[in-house]
Amino acid sequence: MYIHVFKWHIIIVVVIFIINKTSFKIAVHVDYNVLIRAQLDLV
Repeated sequence: MYIHVFKWHIIIVVVIFIINKTSFKIAVHVDYNVLIRAQLDLV
């Protein structure tokens, strides 16, 4: 039973890590688009 709980804990951590990496990429992409738009507005 202990091993089973531990296995689920690892799966949850991996899933959270993947979601965080994905959301981090999306956030960087959005920030990049906003920066480009801000520079175009200045010009």
